[in-house]
Amino acid sequence: EELLSKLKSEPHYAEFRDELIRHVHIEEEIFYPRLWEIDDLKDVVTLALEEHTICMQLLQELDNESLPETVRHAKLQILSELLLSHEEREEKELFPLVSDLASRAYLYEVGTQMRIQKGETDPEKVLYPPETEEKFFAKVRSTPPASP
Repeated sequence: EELLSKLKSEPHYAEFRDELIRHVHIEEEIFYPRLWEIDDLKDVVTLALEEHTICMQLLQELDNESLPETVRHAKLQILSELLLSHEEREEKELFPLVSDLASRAYLYEVGTQMRIQKGETDPEKVLYPPETEEKFFAKVRSTPPASP
């Protein structure tokens, strides 16, 4: 309800829209491609990417200034609900799986790259831990799949 209220406010919506587009881009360019290699994560990553596609479609539709107010409100409500369920799924399903499968060094590296893309970290000042992405994926490939 709080998110929906913010989305209805024009200045908040514009800021939110820009941040959401940036967030989707960063996840799709940095976070999800690396997770795609892990069989245990393919289903949840696919779902997250499909949710991103729907979010971007809704944003594009909401950019139509001639959209009737009732339709705009309905689309904002759908977007709000989708974002909340997306966030909950990431926090309850995806992040715990990634945390179990990934090393701290790998998570640090991915997080740092995401912060660089957001402009929150100076790339010249980043010191990466010694474990590389290649070592992480070698570890993941040698880990037996989780039992159902």
